[in-house]
Amino acid sequence: MEKQKRLARPLLNVIILSTVLLAAACSPQGDDHFTCAAMIGAASQLVTTGRVAADDSVTPKGLYAAMTHLNAWAIPKGLKEREAFDNVLKERERLLRQVTPNEIVERAKVCIARIKAK
Repeated sequence: MEKQKRLARPLLNVIILSTVLLAAACSPQGDDHFTCAAMIGAASQLVTTGRVAADDSVTPKGLYAAMTHLNAWAIPKGLKEREAFDNVLKERERLLRQVTPNEIVERAKVCIARIKAK
């Protein structure tokens, strides 16, 4: 069992690195990874609170895309998980205060599509 754990760790590192590199290859057009993670979180919050209607292009794929963007931003900076989440949550709250719900949802869709396309 211990040998399996030792073998699995390098494989997990390769998977994480591959995910980060794929996400980092996103087009420079549009929002950066940090903003995308916060934008998707803001769109999710809008749906959860009923401020916008549920959207199939945002809701089911949003978590995967948000986490991919979050990791692509946080891992190269060496941020711990809690610190990365705290920063994204603060940005999400700022976006919810300053950006219209329609713009949040549309920008979140673009961020999600950038990950799906890979």
